[in-house]
Amino acid sequence: RGKTSIIVTEIPYQVKKTDLIEKIAFLVKNKIVEGITDLRDESSRKGMKIVIELKRDANSKIILNKLYKHSQLRISFGINMVALVGKTPQLVSLKQILEAFFNFRIEVINRQKSFELKKASARKHLVTALITILEDIETAIKLIKTSTDVKEAQSKLMQRYNFDEIQSKAILEMSLQRLANQETQKLITEEKNLTQEILECQSIIDSQKKKERILEKELLEMKKKYQDDRKTTLNFDAPLNFEDEDLIEEKPIIITITNKGYIKSMDIDTYKQQKRGGQGVSGMKIYEEDFIEHLAITSTHDYHLFFTNKGKVYQLKGYEIPLGQRQSKGSHLVNFLPFEKDEFLTSFTSVKNFDQSQDYLFFATKKGIVKKTPLKEYSHISKRGLIAIRLKENDEVLTVNKTTGTKNIILASNNGNAICFCETKIKSISRNSMGVIGMRLGSDEFLVGTAL
Repeated sequence: RGKTSIIVTEIPYQVKKTDLIEKIAFLVKNKIVEGITDLRDESSRKGMKIVIELKRDANSKIILNKLYKHSQLRISFGINMVALVGKTPQLVSLKQILEAFFNFRIEVINRQKSFELKKASARKHLVTALITILEDIETAIKLIKTSTDVKEAQSKLMQRYNFDEIQSKAILEMSLQRLANQETQKLITEEKNLTQEILECQSIIDSQKKKERILEKELLEMKKKYQDDRKTTLNFDAPLNFEDEDLIEEKPIIITITNKGYIKSMDIDTYKQQKRGGQGVSGMKIYEEDFIEHLAITSTHDYHLFFTNKGKVYQLKGYEIPLGQRQSKGSHLVNFLPFEKDEFLTSFTSVKNFDQSQDYLFFATKKGIVKKTPLKEYSHISKRGLIAIRLKENDEVLTVNKTTGTKNIILASNNGNAICFCETKIKSISRNSMGVIGMRLGSDEFLVGTAL
């Protein structure tokens, strides 16, 4: 049917789905976000699904951007990282906490290797004693047999072989199966392995680079074991706050407004160049007794000023005017601008850039009052509009034209009278001023048109 929907399948951490839906409904009800026609929760066991249906002519990118701004559909987290550094709690940055983790793991590796070194050294101490005894087993047995008790045997072994108490005790506790030749070879092999292990542990303890390589290997193994696909994307180039304009491609468009206030924009490519004598194409369907009164070739990023008979001005960006097909009638201005009762459009103009503009706006009212004001004074217009000119009682704005400040102006009245003058003769005045007499009129006379 030409409608668009926004489908939400994921929401930020710690955001409740019901709260988010209620917030979106609140934004729609209070017209903070416009263009949404329906809001449904279609979540199931298969996953989350919030459906936001949009109006046919709504811009989905702008609506999504407004939902990001005004709801919990996108949030930011403030991280307060307090960690024990040593034994003191400290507020740390991401770099500091990574450095603390690095230092902690290096210390753990150091203690681990120190423990392994101590264990291997203790075992080698015993294995060396066992090998010594097995190489002189006959003498050792004779010493033990001639001893009156265990204590004496231990003392004799310590004196004979220069053993300490731990080694001599291990000899006395040795089982007879150790006397086999194969067991002796096993002990010799074990002693060599222990010597290698001791040297390796000591070299790691003495070398920071070796400890770092071990840590790197551990982290890679952890990554291989536990790694899965990232649930979120890291995008360092994405701005945190979007303006609606950032999401819209700047391209030329044609804006048409009818006498009865129907407006639409069309891609400029809608119309194709024809040769001389071409028949042309229908540009717009219109209601009976209506006709196109304003037409402008402009841009989606340009500012568009709408001046009314009551002296107010409203503003819309090009992308805020819905795109229509060549044959569509468009939408009425009251859908976009808060016109008062009996207020209607009299003039329309587009502006590329207020800051760099040297142009003026030239006002003419039905009672012959004219005013020239710098265009820059109309750069900040709220959604409720802005007073463009102060009017006398029963007076109305007839036309507003964008000028360079040096053009010739023609004013014409209903009685067929006209006057021509250069606008340099009209002094530039502020936005909320009333203006000066441009043409003196009779009691039943009024202006019907202007020309530059």
